[in-house]
Amino acid sequence: MCKITLYFMALLCLFLPGCSVYQTPEPLRDATKNASSVTELTVWLWPGTGLERLISQYEEQHPELKINIQISEFQDVHDNLQIAFAAGSGAPDICLIETVYIDMFKSFPARFHNMLTYGGAAFKEDYLDWKWQQAQQPDGSFLYGLPTDIGPIAMIYRTDLFKQAGLPTDREEVSRLIDSWDALLESGKTVRRTTGKAMFDNLSNVYRSGISQLDTLYFDKQTGQFIADQNPGVKRVWANTAEAAARQLSAGIPSWTPEWEKGANTGEFAVILAPAWMMGFIKENAPYSAGKWDVTRLPEGSGNWGGSFLTMPKEGRHPKESFQLIQWLTAPEQQLDTFIHNGNFPSTPAVFDDNQIKQLRDEFFNGAPVGEIYSQAAKSVKPVYEGRFSRKAFDAFDEAIQKLEIQSATPEQAWRDAIIQIEQSMQEY
Repeated sequence: MCKITLYFMALLCLFLPGCSVYQTPEPLRDATKNASSVTELTVWLWPGTGLERLISQYEEQHPELKINIQISEFQDVHDNLQIAFAAGSGAPDICLIETVYIDMFKSFPARFHNMLTYGGAAFKEDYLDWKWQQAQQPDGSFLYGLPTDIGPIAMIYRTDLFKQAGLPTDREEVSRLIDSWDALLESGKTVRRTTGKAMFDNLSNVYRSGISQLDTLYFDKQTGQFIADQNPGVKRVWANTAEAAARQLSAGIPSWTPEWEKGANTGEFAVILAPAWMMGFIKENAPYSAGKWDVTRLPEGSGNWGGSFLTMPKEGRHPKESFQLIQWLTAPEQQLDTFIHNGNFPSTPAVFDDNQIKQLRDEFFNGAPVGEIYSQAAKSVKPVYEGRFSRKAFDAFDEAIQKLEIQSATPEQAWRDAIIQIEQSMQEY
């Protein structure tokens, strides 16, 4: 059965409790503890979170627990949770949910344990305020999860291409010159004209970074109504992206591809608008570009791309033990540890002044003070309401941006296509 079919069966089954289409994935590892003497927890994660190592440490410290970690692809984790909710069985004790999905799952409070019941409110001050707001109901009556990492965005740029274009290369001078999106586009035109190279790797990253700076995206926070076609902020970001397309400022190379790796290594584009977690990706996949990049602030403030929450589905039979594990995993000490070992940026501001972050410089990025830059970015992020249908909206606009990238539609046509696609997908629910 294909994933699309499963997905729509899941949506139907949300209203048919007897329906069952979910199949539990195989556990990452087999436990050998005596079942009669331990409490067994199941945790759903996707690859790259860095949480497996910490969970193993916690399990070693708590012989009364057996923790089964189940790893699935990012999309599968969210799809499988919806299917489990629809079937009425199969959900784990703990599930990681990404930021773009959290508002959709907040539409089903009956499917989750309220963490306030287990003392969650006591940890509010540990986390960035905007991140905590994303984890709860607007009136503060229900807490769905505790925040893990975040993805504050900065501008990573090629000093060699900037120098060739006659632009400054010092990170503070670059920040003063490129202090707005208009200035960023103008500098991109200079790079294209003087070097023949693109300013950006792809338009998707340009658009995603731009909308991350808004406090309202596609849906009204109070009513849930679709408002993207009336939102001046979204329209402005779209116009900037369309301008970048028209001026051929994008290399049109999708992230996570061999072509992107080659382009980053050889200098086919001058700028990557990158969340903190992307630094590791750049270093791993573009090793020959070491020392040619530097890092500075994103124009017009910060934005956030990524991050997640550890939640407790209501089906879990051990909420007390689950909450204790989640609280430990997301505590400042463990978030700092995850950052050091895995590069995931903490959502706990208490560690921003830790020397391991504050004094962190990365020679790959020309010795840039990346810890300080991303810490400041994290502090200035605005709380964003994603909306129940946020994933649908992001997918529709991403398809529209691909049309701009390959020039298969005008900006006006691509915009209309995205609006229509979102409105139709909402009617299917």
